[in-house]
Amino acid sequence: MKKYIKLLVVLVLLLGIYLIKISYAKYEENIKSSEFTITSNSHTPITAVVTPVGDVDNTFNISVNNPNPYEVRYIIKEKEDLYDITYINTNDEYMTIPANGTSSIQIKVAGRQDVIYENMIQDHTTGYLYKTTDLAIDETLPYDESQKEIATNVKIYLQNSFKNIIIQHEGSIEHYEEGHIFTGISGQNEAALGSIEDPLSKETIYFFRGNVKNNYVSFAGQLWRILRINTDGSIRLILDANAANSQYTRTNTSQADTLDTAIEHINWKNSIAYNTLQSWYKNNIESKGYDSYVVQSDYVFDTTYDDDMISSGTSGKVCYYGSYLRVGYDSNTYKPTFSYTDGCLVQDKIGLITGDELLYAGGYWKQRNTNYFIYNSSIGTDTWTMSPSFWDMASHYKSGMIVLGSDGSMHDWTNENTITNSIGLRPVISIRGDLEVKGNGTLTDPYRFAN
Repeated sequence: MKKYIKLLVVLVLLLGIYLIKISYAKYEENIKSSEFTITSNSHTPITAVVTPVGDVDNTFNISVNNPNPYEVRYIIKEKEDLYDITYINTNDEYMTIPANGTSSIQIKVAGRQDVIYENMIQDHTTGYLYKTTDLAIDETLPYDESQKEIATNVKIYLQNSFKNIIIQHEGSIEHYEEGHIFTGISGQNEAALGSIEDPLSKETIYFFRGNVKNNYVSFAGQLWRILRINTDGSIRLILDANAANSQYTRTNTSQADTLDTAIEHINWKNSIAYNTLQSWYKNNIESKGYDSYVVQSDYVFDTTYDDDMISSGTSGKVCYYGSYLRVGYDSNTYKPTFSYTDGCLVQDKIGLITGDELLYAGGYWKQRNTNYFIYNSSIGTDTWTMSPSFWDMASHYKSGMIVLGSDGSMHDWTNENTITNSIGLRPVISIRGDLEVKGNGTLTDPYRFAN
């Protein structure tokens, strides 16, 4: 009996060894077919020496040393991701450094056009603006990416560009939250550059509010006021004068007996005001060679609506459009916005101010305000905005637009004729924010392009 047990044990061991050999053979075959490389864990990080070239041109020589017995690929980065870095002597994104070798490269660091830089420092020797940042190097292949700092507090000189100079001159910035409720006109002593985060893009918009005295711009032979710095860094301006008088449309009752017809009837690009504005742009900007300074920008024609409301004037059913609901319907909840759905946006080089922008600037519904920068005593007429206000189904199907009053107020009723009246147009444009400017933004020394 013991003999059979011993024999069985031997057979089990032999079978186990056989199965192990088969498993190992399959494992070995899998290794060969997978074609992966096993590398040693021993790795010495590459090192770099950074040397500035010149004083204010943001060019740096970088000597990179690789002490490892294999080549390494790497990329130079700026840790805050606020600047553009380009290699001067190659177009490759990643550089390759040979085993036990040294690589000598040159990089150029530049401020990004879409970034607005706050808290800048001025170099008193050169007058240039700068910020400090850290440069780092990322190694890749054959090892995982591992960022290593190679230079700390590197001075990056920023262009004395329009957007940078505005921030620099203003100094302190007052922050507003999206959905901020405004409860009245801006006071005589209120004058600030405000900021708000666009909830859609998460970028910051900077806007002037109140009795501002340093947002004058001389452009294309005209005097303008800065409304805001857009998220792309361009500067939005409003003409500090009346450019022309125009009706919004020729007729106010052209069979607008349905909401869809009413919206089509006041369509911005079909309006007389739009065509008048386009002609003004061609004659006063394009024909004078300034068109390249103006950028395509989003203008807001908001026909979102609530059609289940009662008019306070006629007690009849009325449709109120989005802008009116935000800035003119209920004074306890005046909440302007810079964030709109795509259906409200019109891409163009010229437009008009909106009701939201007026409220941000310091205006208020049916309240006179002569102490904010939008008001100009020499403009003796009401002027159109780009914001529809209502469609009154109880009063001959009349439509209204929000209007900027000659007294600085906002309202929606010029008289019984509403949108067929001929009143003023104050053009709004957005110009490049990356160009160098002169001036300090005051009336006597307005911002103007340096070239």
